[in-house]
Amino acid sequence: MTFIRDFHYIVETSGCWRWIRARKGKEAKKGGGYGCVRIKGRLFGAHRLACENRHGPAPEGMQAMHSCHNTLCVNPEHLSWGRNYDNQQDAAKALRRAKKLTPDDVRDIRRRHAAGESQKSIGAIYKIAQGDVSHILHRHWWAHVE
Repeated sequence: MTFIRDFHYIVETSGCWRWIRARKGKEAKKGGGYGCVRIKGRLFGAHRLACENRHGPAPEGMQAMHSCHNTLCVNPEHLSWGRNYDNQQDAAKALRRAKKLTPDDVRDIRRRHAAGESQKSIGAIYKIAQGDVSHILHRHWWAHVE
């Protein structure tokens, strides 16, 4: 399936091809999220299609990763296949996730959870997603903080 010719994007000085059509994800209403395309009634991530176009079909359990850390980018040179764990680690290293926290915040998050507070309520306090709280608790992120 070749859809690259149908993509609608703007080339930026960073080399990113920024998607300018439909978007999905929790950040879509704020101008972020992921580009998407509807084909025969089914929704596809524009970045996945671009990655597939360049690198072939996704291997089992793999997802399209952005080396540029721009979720709206559909430049196939900025995309590669990787595991969810790799993508999450890459996001953490690039400070895309939980970047506003301090080591003391991380300790408090872990203390609150140990005391019985839910991940969702802790996330609301720190203005981060429940999934970010989970990554902190499971030491996928901030593993060095005791």
